[in-house]
Amino acid sequence: MKNYCDHHPLEPARWYCQDCQSFYCKTCTPGTIPTCPVCKTSLENLGSSNEVVPFWDRLPAFFKYPLSGHAPLIILFTMFAGIVFNETLSTGLLLLLALSVQTLYGFAALNRTADGELTAPTLDAMFEGNLALLLKSILWFMGLGILAGSGFFLGEVWGMITVILAAFLYPASAIIYVHEGAVLPAINPLRLLDFVWKTRSGYVVLFIHLVLMLMASGAAEEAVNSLALPSPVSMAIWSFIGSYFTIIIYSLSGYFLLQYQRELGLVATIDEEETEEIDPLNRVKFWVKQGDYLNAISEMESLTRQQPANDEFKHYYWELLLQTQSFEKLAQYADGLSKRMLSTQRLNDLILFIQYMLKERPNGFEELSTRMNLANGLIEAGHEKFAYALLKNVHQNYVYDPKRIDALLLLAQILKLLNQTAQAQKVAKYAFAQADNDQKLKIKERVQGFLNPQSA
Repeated sequence: MKNYCDHHPLEPARWYCQDCQSFYCKTCTPGTIPTCPVCKTSLENLGSSNEVVPFWDRLPAFFKYPLSGHAPLIILFTMFAGIVFNETLSTGLLLLLALSVQTLYGFAALNRTADGELTAPTLDAMFEGNLALLLKSILWFMGLGILAGSGFFLGEVWGMITVILAAFLYPASAIIYVHEGAVLPAINPLRLLDFVWKTRSGYVVLFIHLVLMLMASGAAEEAVNSLALPSPVSMAIWSFIGSYFTIIIYSLSGYFLLQYQRELGLVATIDEEETEEIDPLNRVKFWVKQGDYLNAISEMESLTRQQPANDEFKHYYWELLLQTQSFEKLAQYADGLSKRMLSTQRLNDLILFIQYMLKERPNGFEELSTRMNLANGLIEAGHEKFAYALLKNVHQNYVYDPKRIDALLLLAQILKLLNQTAQAQKVAKYAFAQADNDQKLKIKERVQGFLNPQSA
């Protein structure tokens, strides 16, 4: 039975906390060895068994598998051995070599798929411990033969029963033998029955699929026989069919282990190349959903340090600080935050932060253009006093800023709105005195709108 994340009900669980008895998906807990977001203890890895689709829903992928990666090279080598085979010792040895290579590749396909690598293995993967496995397979076949024929010591009926039972248990035996690399577990009846019991109906479905594939392979070979093709051509086609279905069966068996890993006490994770990239912000969103803003902010600080140029991280961090009124930390981003909020027409969300800055960090807005844009926005929102506070020291703090004259004229306009006409006229005169000739003409045109034209 699949388990789903307690916090994302549509997401399959990847981790489990024994202490909290909670399931978490990989988006909740990114990282190699994550800890429980609640109690901080190490989580139990559930592997990818919850995430993989059942093998019976993935059949097209299995039929494509032998045609991907290095698998076609194995098929071509087997076909070549079939073409040149002419019942001589040398060609017989070549065909035996091809079948051995095919089997080694099948072993690698089963183990790699069981470990979550859903692409066909490379050629060098065939020799990663599989050569000894191939040599020991004679003992494994002998053991299976003894197991199948053991019933005949009690009579013909019992013998038929053990033969049928051995045939039914053969896929389980092969999977255990290849995956564990040991003969005794693969021919132990109790171990085989335990394998079947733990996977139950899934094993029955697997057995039926394997039988159908063997029947399809046999039917294809019979069809080739009926065509009366030249012997080399027939051998090439037979070799292709046999090799093609053999690789499918091995990869399907490996996927069966991956799908039922939890029931069988295994842990495997799908190759990350086969899964979509995890959004690092999911961890932060989990903390926010839990109401643990301290951890959420700490996580965002870490992310922004790691990727300072990532605007998504930066903006989410600002939003988090703004919503939690962590103004002291937010102060260092005052200019960037102001530009973003103005561009998204969210000045009202910034009012409390502006109040904080004016009181605690009056010089916190470093860019004069930021102060002017905020002031214009505040005027439209009816907060003329805040706008005045932003610009009242422009003449002292921005002596060499090219926008200083425009800022002074805006300050004069704000004072006029505050019914401080005399003070507004003084500021306008000061701006006029500081301006060059070209600017003075523009100043006269601007002040006419809200001051006595003669005052300048």
